[in-house]
Amino acid sequence: MIFRTSRLCLLILAFCLAAIAAHAQTGSSPRVYEKPVAPGVVLLERVDPSTPLVFTGIKVDPRQAGVRVGAFVANNFINSKRRETVASAVARTRAVAGANGDFFPWTSDPLGLTVVEGRLVSEPWVDRPAVGFFANNRALLGCVRMALTFEFPNGRLIKANGVDRPLAAGELVVYERAWGTSTGARENSAELVLECDWGALTEKGTVSAKVRKIVTPAQNTPIGREDVVLVAEGPRVRELTDAASGAEGGAVKVKLILQDDDQRSWIGVRDACGGGSWLIKDGTVTEKENGDGFSNSFRTVRHPRTSVGVTRNGYVLIAVVDGRQITSRGASLPELAAVMQNQGCTDAINLDGGGSSTLVVGDVVINSPSDGQQRTVASGLLVYAPEPAAASPTFTLEPANPSVGAGTATQFKVSPTGGAAAASSNVIWGTRNGGGFVEQNGVFRALRKGSHAVAARIGTSTTATNVTVVAGTPGSISAAWDASTPAGSPSRKLTFTVKDGLGNVSANADVTVTVTGGTADPATVRCGPDGVGSAAITWDAASPPDARVVEMKANGASARLANE
Repeated sequence: MIFRTSRLCLLILAFCLAAIAAHAQTGSSPRVYEKPVAPGVVLLERVDPSTPLVFTGIKVDPRQAGVRVGAFVANNFINSKRRETVASAVARTRAVAGANGDFFPWTSDPLGLTVVEGRLVSEPWVDRPAVGFFANNRALLGCVRMALTFEFPNGRLIKANGVDRPLAAGELVVYERAWGTSTGARENSAELVLECDWGALTEKGTVSAKVRKIVTPAQNTPIGREDVVLVAEGPRVRELTDAASGAEGGAVKVKLILQDDDQRSWIGVRDACGGGSWLIKDGTVTEKENGDGFSNSFRTVRHPRTSVGVTRNGYVLIAVVDGRQITSRGASLPELAAVMQNQGCTDAINLDGGGSSTLVVGDVVINSPSDGQQRTVASGLLVYAPEPAAASPTFTLEPANPSVGAGTATQFKVSPTGGAAAASSNVIWGTRNGGGFVEQNGVFRALRKGSHAVAARIGTSTTATNVTVVAGTPGSISAAWDASTPAGSPSRKLTFTVKDGLGNVSANADVTVTVTGGTADPATVRCGPDGVGSAAITWDAASPPDARVVEMKANGASARLANE
């Protein structure tokens, strides 16, 4: 009797513990996590199921030895014709973490101010703020204006319109090695090749360059490692050729002015990344439009967002808010500002968002990109730090290679293969490339149909397991009449698509077709792998046309379509 009572108590205890764990995963109270990434670098996450809203951030202490924040451009080239994922940039640069950066016009050219390791590779976008980091790790946020001039031996002064971007009519643009191997200049342009220490210009503000040659008409001149090429178009061709006339071998004074709206000089900036709108300035949340070119709906509609901010005590926060998913609805700019202010930021700006919003630690995607996978981007921010001193353990993940339904939650755990198990507070959870969201308690919420990988990282070691996500229970049916059979036809072809509640197509779903005023052939349709099915509808001649209706049902999902 005593044995039976004890066993019953154990069963009750196990049930209570399971209930507590389930409530921790599905309850409405916010869940907050803080996990070490490297010395001076911490991962933050806040999951608020009631909103729902997921905030993930990297908090950086730039005063820690060996810690700094930098910028990247895709594949280290502005004109690579190929953008890059954040995970690729983190791996390529051996950073410990990274996030997407500036907006881009679906090319590999960031729109605003970009400085990478001391080299200016993109000029500021007027009235759009940027973040800059200096050699002493001081961070600045501000709207920067640029003046880039070239003074020739004959006293002529030429002002450049931009750096490392496509040449527009009537412009003069400067190209250096980050643009690519050659200028791409057209025949109606002129090129002036200078020997110039371009990296020193951002550091010092003034350098002396040497005239190599003038090329007119332009010939898509190669750009050497020590070359800077000025390309002029339209009326500026004459301006450039007159200034360079007889100057071959002579010295040109190159001067750069970078100054923000608060009259602070940005000369000496080591890395910089442009952004979109102000969120917080001098401790105050900004609410008015500031001429940055974004619409009011862009500010007020909830989207996935990426932002960067600085706290009063000098910490840098790079953060992502997920959106367009059942796990997180996204944020408007005022809501994002409130989130950053709650994290202690006194200054913060919005970066590119939407499907671009991505946060990576090591080789793990921490957030859930709204495209279902990482989007390739033009630029971003990187965090560098010393590797953790402690040895990284080896481990496996359980369950291994599971198959789960979209919308379901699966608890993963770490199992050591040697040595002691790592504390759960040190395990960083994510995916290899999206497909769902892994909370920092190891619970994976499957969102996208397909093959994905849940990953866990401890120190510098990452282990992943494949997860097959299948469509969940049918949640919706969309139907339409085939255009080849008009409303007056005695028979019509009906096509429909079945999806689950998350928008994944339900492969091989069975759909029952019921017709008022006619018959369906077949009456039960097995959809294909793409979730699409069809049936031929034949109307009874005696049925009134306005009473003819087709109803489709699939495991609780239904749709009705009238004979238009």
